[in-house]
This record gives sequence, structure tokens and C-alpha cells, in this order.
Amino acid sequence: MRRLSCVVMCVVLGYALAGCVIVVPPSPTPTLDTPTVSTSGGNTPTPPTAMPQPATTTPPPPERQPTTYQVPDVIGMYEADARAQLAIFTNVVSQQAFNEPIGSTPGTVVDIDPTPGMAVTKDQQITLYIATGNVTLPPSLVGTSVDAALVTLGQLGIGSSNVRIVYQVTDSAYPGTVIAIDPPTGSAVSRGTPITLYVAKEATFNPSTYPTPS
Repeated sequence: MRRLSCVVMCVVLGYALAGCVIVVPPSPTPTLDTPTVSTSGGNTPTPPTAMPQPATTTPPPPERQPTTYQVPDVIGMYEADARAQLAIFTNVVSQQAFNEPIGSTPGTVVDIDPTPGMAVTKDQQITLYIATGNVTLPPSLVGTSVDAALVTLGQLGIGSSNVRIVYQVTDSAYPGTVIAIDPPTGSAVSRGTPITLYVAKEATFNPSTYPTPS
């Protein structure tokens, strides 16, 4: 009887255990504490200061270089033809050639400044030296020896056959020195123009000009 009671209790206890469900509570999720900034009272945190950026400068645009043109070679051309070749230039002037080469044709260009081939702007002055068939008597003729003056005139194309020499007595210059010229220096003359050189001469002693002592 007692054994039967135990059996009955075990059966009842088994059914009771079979109907029980054991619930395991989940593990708590850890939380991170977020600091809070109090805006009431106290010091307000200063936000970080931005780092200064280096100043940048924009370089100025390069200067525009003026356009240049090469001076053409117009030597030997008549002035009108030379100017046509120089039409792109706006400041072309002409003047009489000084001591133009012997045999130059009057009216032709015997020299140009700047020289041919140089690069210049179109508003730069260009000078044409025009032959006239004449030569300019240089100032250096006066004060030089008569022989040097004849050489200079010969280089200008004035031959000795066109030169007349007149001696004048003077004590203001060494004998044989040219003291004047006709036409005067600086004159433009043709190569066939007669030239007169006045040359210093030493005074000669003439006893007849002195009185005879009594």
C-alpha cells in the first residue's frame, strides 16, 4: 500500500514537471553613458578653432610684348619705292645723306637707320638718307694741313683739279695750315664745284721794306 502511494506520487510529480517551462531572462544590454553639456551656468565649451589657411595670391598676367617687324633693305632704291616697302611703318622720315658714296644716283637711298634686318615696332622712327649728288664740306677741313685737306676732298669725290690753294700771310696759324675754305664748311656742293683753300703762310723778310740807317 505504501509502495503504491509512492508510485502514484512520482507519476503525479512527473506530470507536474513535464508541464513546467523554465524561462531564462535575457542578459541586460550594456548602455553607453552620453555626456551631456549643461547650458545653464558654468563655462560653455569653446568649439575648436579652424586652422588659418595660407593666403594665396594670383600672379598678374604677363605683359603683352609689342609686335616687331624687320626693317627691309631698301638701300639703292629711289625714295618713293623705299617708302612703299616701308608702308607698314608709321614714322618714316628722309634727310639728305652726309658724305654720300661716290657715284650715288641722286634721289636714291644710300643709308637707313635702323639698319636692315633689325626688329622694330611699327611706330619707331626710320630715317632714310637720300643721295643728292652733292657732298657736304666737313668742318675738319679747317685747321688741318693742306695735304690732309686734299686727301679728305679726294675721299668726297672732289679731285685736286677742282681745288685752288691761296696762301695768306698770318701769324695766327702754323704755315701750311688751312685757315679758311670757300665755299665754307657745312655747305652742300656738287663734286664739280671749285673749292678754294686758304692756307697760312709765314711772312718773309724783305730788307727793302726797312729804312736804311743814315
